[in-house]
Amino acid sequence: MPAKDLLSADGFEVVKNIYVRCKNCGGLHIFRKGESSPDTWSEEANMGTRTEYTFLFDGQCKRCGNRLLSTVRVSEYPPGTMEGEPSIECEGCEEIEFSSNSVEYCDYGTYINSPEISHIIIQHPQQVGQKLSFVLDDGQAIVDEDERPYHNGHITIEVPFKRQLADILLEETGTIRFDGNDAVLSEIIDGKNSRNTAMKILGKVAEAVIVRNCFNNPEINKKWLDKARRGKSKPEIASRFRAIGTGLHSTKREYPHKYNPFDTQRDVIWMDSEGKVANVIGSNVVSGVQAGLQIKVSGNGANYVQRAMIKNQYEVPVVYFPINDDFDQIVSNLRKKAASGEISPIEIGADFIDVREVDKSAFNSVYDYYPILEDLFYGRISANDFVKEAYGIVPLQNAILANALEGVAKRILLFK
Repeated sequence: MPAKDLLSADGFEVVKNIYVRCKNCGGLHIFRKGESSPDTWSEEANMGTRTEYTFLFDGQCKRCGNRLLSTVRVSEYPPGTMEGEPSIECEGCEEIEFSSNSVEYCDYGTYINSPEISHIIIQHPQQVGQKLSFVLDDGQAIVDEDERPYHNGHITIEVPFKRQLADILLEETGTIRFDGNDAVLSEIIDGKNSRNTAMKILGKVAEAVIVRNCFNNPEINKKWLDKARRGKSKPEIASRFRAIGTGLHSTKREYPHKYNPFDTQRDVIWMDSEGKVANVIGSNVVSGVQAGLQIKVSGNGANYVQRAMIKNQYEVPVVYFPINDDFDQIVSNLRKKAASGEISPIEIGADFIDVREVDKSAFNSVYDYYPILEDLFYGRISANDFVKEAYGIVPLQNAILANALEGVAKRILLFK
């Protein structure tokens, strides 16, 4: 169901995402249900107005660049009734999942008052005693019409975790692949310790999260680039360079010469549109040290990560995701060893970085992905069920963080 602001009148809407496979390379593509507004055509008939709805979904394959088109058509006659079954036509792709109940008649009055729709009340930031009632819709929050004068526009709702994780596992790590119409695990699972497999994949997921956050947020991109270059970059320099993951499948597709899943030094590097990589500040062009980050995720960092730091294995900063909140413990141990002369001093925040100090949202995402990966690798959920749920085939289960609703509520976080 589209948000209220986007719904001009009652009528038929595409209410489920459309899953297609590229005919050129077999890559998965998802047309989001809210991506297309219908073109309509009407004529008068014996039982009232007949209205034809045409939804055009136009996309591009992320793998090969092939153009993908899907056209959904449905007829309303008599008013409020679907005439026959909806149809879908595809060019450059074939549908994986589409059914008649992918298109439904949307009566907004009935929808808005449904007990199945979650409502939240938050304190209005400027009006004492005034509260706003919001309806949680898919991807947006809607202000009730009679309260709209107190609020300009809608509040964005982020739906992280499962959908974003599914994108990463399908597109970046290759952990999940499609076999026919079913999603299956590609990873070789350690039968004796599925936790090890989950943690190994979590490291690649963390790499993808940092890269994606850099792409979506120029400020975050500059912060990480400054860490990688060991100095401050001018804004115009930072804007030139894009973070890429040396072990991610997107790099293999877009920058195959930089794809190196066995790189033991740099999980993330920066490159400009001309293919030039960013170097550490002060390096010369010919023999400069390439800027980068090494990403570490561990539930037992006091052993695994601490040993690596003691051995001084890395020439680039190590970014640590402390799943068990042991960053300070490792820092304390490293400082004691440095004070005793066992190791060279390690600069905290430059050589060894707590990801939470630069991008806490990245840590929060990875932290919440971990139990999902464990469920996958222990077999508590199937890859197929996970993908279907992640892309919204199962209705959203809402749990609102209380602290996100305090003060001036610019954003509400919606979790699964």
